[in-house]
Amino acid sequence: MTSSEDQLTIANSLSQGWQKTKANLSVLIPSVLVLALISIVFSTLRSILSNTGKTGDLSEANLSMLAVFGILSLIIFVVETAVQNLTSIGFTKIQLNILDDKKAQVSDLFKAHGLFWQYLATSILVGLIVLGGLLLLIVPGIIWLLKYQFAMPLVVDKKLDITEAIRTSGEMTKGHKGWLFGLAIVMALVNIAGALLLLVGLLVTVPLTAMTYIYVYRQLSSNIKVSQK
Repeated sequence: MTSSEDQLTIANSLSQGWQKTKANLSVLIPSVLVLALISIVFSTLRSILSNTGKTGDLSEANLSMLAVFGILSLIIFVVETAVQNLTSIGFTKIQLNILDDKKAQVSDLFKAHGLFWQYLATSILVGLIVLGGLLLLIVPGIIWLLKYQFAMPLVVDKKLDITEAIRTSGEMTKGHKGWLFGLAIVMALVNIAGALLLLVGLLVTVPLTAMTYIYVYRQLSSNIKVSQK
């Protein structure tokens, strides 16, 4: 390992993530709350449409209503995908700014930095790769998820194109997949513990695991040569 990778242990990564988290709770907690509120709003809308659209009557009028509900559901799906994509870019930028001791603010959640379509395409392609792996007896999907998990941060941080981001993520994670799998399990357990504390603990554990993740990303990417645009 190189010097920056020598520090990559689960304990040290969580410690570094915690240091950044506790110093920036005033930005991270409101950001997480906004993301949670957005998720709740869309989930509620989907639930309302689903319950309203349920009917056993196949009359012409009800079929027309079902068609309307179908169109509304599609619109909600498209809008939700767009908002989630936008806020994912924004939250990643917030994390990177915090990590680099730059100014970060909640309003950054809604700034795409000209990367909307690039980020969306990358996330879709990575999702399809992982899905394909999961269909191949699950294990390849887990391996490919670990391998390509940093493609999206690379798009935001280095402004790489789709194929370069995926290739670079694979290079970054080479020789680290076992360790990254262990870290993912630990972070999942941390968030489960936060959820058990009447969900209030998630206001701390979600930012903590997010900052831990971006710290690991930065350490692994620091020794990778990329042509930043």
